[in-house]
Amino acid sequence: MNIKAYLERIGAVESEKRDIEYLAYLQERHLLTIPFENLDISQKKPIVLAPELFFQKIIEGKRGGICFELNGLFNILLNELGFETKLVSASVRNEKGGWIREDGHPTNIVTINKKDYLVEVGYGNAARKPIPLSGEESEDISGVYRAETLGEKYDLQRKQEGEWVTIYRFSSEHKPLEKFKDGSDFIQYSPLSHFTQMRAVTIATEQGRITAINNTVTITKNNTKENFTFNEDELPCILQTYFGIIL
Repeated sequence: MNIKAYLERIGAVESEKRDIEYLAYLQERHLLTIPFENLDISQKKPIVLAPELFFQKIIEGKRGGICFELNGLFNILLNELGFETKLVSASVRNEKGGWIREDGHPTNIVTINKKDYLVEVGYGNAARKPIPLSGEESEDISGVYRAETLGEKYDLQRKQEGEWVTIYRFSSEHKPLEKFKDGSDFIQYSPLSHFTQMRAVTIATEQGRITAINNTVTITKNNTKENFTFNEDELPCILQTYFGIIL
């Protein structure tokens, strides 16, 4: 992988350090510059689990991607930079308290000084900092998070109105990217997948987040929200202006 091109894409500088501060810096830069987006799915263009294609699309093509692409590519970057990291499987919680799909989401666990952290860049609105698997709370502009231990698995949780709500449950065991094909196929093709039912693009900002769902843009800034709608012929302008995407 061309590490220099990757770091330039996310506006990051290389460092000799492999500590928690540099890891958090890379995660933040990634989230502020590369959007989560399902434009290929909405255009019925297959996403193949091939890192070289991820790189061409996201780094060279200045696009975003879905979880398999974003977390998969970031995992490779961390490995090539010398971090001790592994791709693991997660199951996302649905609105009814069940699970959307077993093993339907890849994420990263990074070990620094014998301490494990969850590092997420492919979920959309989730934690922006490495989350210690020891249960310590972590807070950023998007909320307060923790990882609750459940034997060999963990729940990523966000505090909402004083209660801990599970976002997804994840394993501590490594799972190669190619083993996520069934989950990737579900996300891309199943009528039960949210991403076959809508077009979604979202990116973190210093003050909040910008999200476009179908033809509505929501700008969250310092806990205030502004919404507006746009016509379909305005989509290229919306993508370029708010997400840096040129199709």
